Order: sequence, then C-alpha cells, then structure tokens
Amino acid sequence: MLPSLDRAFLYTYLAHTVQTVYSFKQALSAYINDVKMNKKHKKGLKTALLLCTKKTTIASALYEAHVIPETEWRIILPFGKNNSTLAEIFQELSSHVRYERMMRRKIKALMIYPGVLLIELAIMFVILIFWLAPNLVSFSSSLQSAPHPLIVFLYSANRFAMHIINTPIFFILCIAFVIGVILIIRQAKHRVYHAIEWIAMRLYKINGIYRTIMSIKIIRLLELLIERLPKPTFNKALRVVISSIESSYYRSFLLRFAKHIESGGSIAHFAKSKKNTNFFSLLVWHLLILGERSKTL
Repeated sequence: MLPSLDRAFLYTYLAHTVQTVYSFKQALSAYINDVKMNKKHKKGLKTALLLCTKKTTIASALYEAHVIPETEWRIILPFGKNNSTLAEIFQELSSHVRYERMMRRKIKALMIYPGVLLIELAIMFVILIFWLAPNLVSFSSSLQSAPHPLIVFLYSANRFAMHIINTPIFFILCIAFVIGVILIIRQAKHRVYHAIEWIAMRLYKINGIYRTIMSIKIIRLLELLIERLPKPTFNKALRVVISSIESSYYRSFLLRFAKHIESGGSIAHFAKSKKNTNFFSLLVWHLLILGERSKTL
C-alpha cells in the first residue's frame, strides 16, 4: 500500500489529469511514468492499471492491487464511474488523507506524555529494587537496628528478582516477549490501535483532545459525502462513514445512531440521551446540525 502522502499526491494527480484530457486509466499510466517510486509501489500501480477495465472502476482496481486501503475505497465506491464527480472526490480525498495523517501524528504526540511517565516509573522501580533496597538494608545493619518492614519487603523483592534474572529461562522469556510484541504489532495492528484508543479515551485531558480530533474527522467525511454523493442522503453518507472509520468506539456509536435514524427516531431525541452525550457530546451536536441541514430531523 502506498504511504499516506504518496496516496494524497496520487489522488491530486488523478483529479487534475482527468479534468484536462485523460481518462483515469491514461492518467494512472501517466502517473506511473512521471513519478519516481520504489519497485514495490510501482508494481502495485501497474497491477492496478491491468485491473482497470470497463467493468472495474479505478477505485476498485487500486484497492484490489493493494495500493489504497479499504477505508478510502469505501469512500470512493458510491460515486461510481462518473469522471467529473470522481475527479472532485479524488481532490477532496487528497485533502482528507493529508488531514488524517496530521491527526495521526497529533494522536501519537498525545501518547508521548503517558509513555514518558511509564518509562520514568519503570526506571524508578528498577532503581528502587536493584540499588536502593540493598543499600537500605546495609545501612540498617550498620546502625544495628531492625529494618523497617517496607525495607524488608523491598529487599525480598530484590532477592526474588535477582533469582529470576540468574535463571537461564529468563533470557528465553525476554526474547519470546520481544518476538511476541513484534508479531502483534505487525499482524494485529487493529488491536494495537484499539488498545491505544482505549487509553486515550480514559486519560484526563487527553481524552477531550482525542474526542475532538475524531469528531472533526467524522464530520468532515459526512459533509464531503453529503455534498458530493449523486443522490445525497444523510443515512447513505452515514453508512459510508461507518464502513470507513477505524475506531471501534466511534463505529459502534455511529451504528447505534444509524439504527436510531432508520427506525424513525429523530436526531434531537438521540441528542437528549445521556448515554449518547457522555462520551460523544461534541459529535452528537455536530450530527444535530448536519441533520438540520439535510432535513433529517
């Protein structure tokens, strides 16, 4: 899959090229010839070019060739094969990908502070167990007085830790742990993302910033789809956003919201429920405004 900045440039290139003289297939061919890239990405784009036929849309070809992610493919899918509409959506999607990248960097930056705190805590624990505890016991012995129960507990923890470290299986367990972490990160990225999100949703101050970022992202997508879909409806745009959102918390919330609207409920009634506004208050009120604009109340 192309990196986010490369995908943003690809969308911009396709949008501008199609608006001049080329079809999407010709535009993609020109992109492959004009832009320098590594062999892996070039191979993926050439595969997409071969898949791009009369029956296959440019978005499906790019997705099947693993050039773009499923989330972006689902955003483009409802627009069909209309070149002028697709050119507009590619331009908008380019801005969305850049915005998404910026938001991801901000979320990662938010997690630096708790990460630093955890590292500091681990360093303090190591110093306490392996250096301070034995010195405190030696100091108590030099005073010929009974050590404090807390010092005894720390010294016992030190002896136990040293016993574990000196066993051969400790190094095997360390290697297995590192390999396990690498495999989880590479093969189960969604679970790692869910774990990071779970922390972000519960940390003081950080949760408010994270919710604001996610709410803005969802509203931007909804506004884009409502404005550009051939037959724009609030529910149709909402379903596309649900299929393209990565956050399990926000996906479940939007699914609950979509079912409420489809069952005949009003957005105003949904907004009054404390269950919906406790975690997602900003998003609920933005949805209320969008619902008024699209006459979905």
